[in-house]
Amino acid sequence: IDSRYRTKPDAANTAIMGSSRGGLMALYLALEYPEVFSSAGCLSTHFVVDVPWFESLENGPTKSPTARFYFDYGTNEKPESKYPEFTARMVALVRRWGWKEGRDFTVFEDVGADHSEQAWRARAHRALEFMFTKTPR
Repeated sequence: IDSRYRTKPDAANTAIMGSSRGGLMALYLALEYPEVFSSAGCLSTHFVVDVPWFESLENGPTKSPTARFYFDYGTNEKPESKYPEFTARMVALVRRWGWKEGRDFTVFEDVGADHSEQAWRARAHRALEFMFTKTPR
């Protein structure tokens, strides 16, 4: 991308975003490669996956967390998946790491939204605005 388009390739200007399991991958990549990504958008993230790496976050990230995170979910997501509950668990983790809501992360509850590309498209602008708004750390 950087060789083809006019970009600012440094981490401060590079973000990643995904939905469902893609949101989990965005979280992973931003935490594991802070020299590449300064923020991640995690839309309707499938935090319920039993992944050893995710479970290891209970003890804190392996690298110093520097990325900012946008988390969201819809209230009409698949009921069996418990998106609000598991998003709350992720938020509790980042708070324990010392991150501040509004500065280091934000959470958006989309009332009535389901687990679909249409729902994610409707709120992707929120993630982009949060990820690319510079805030003092």
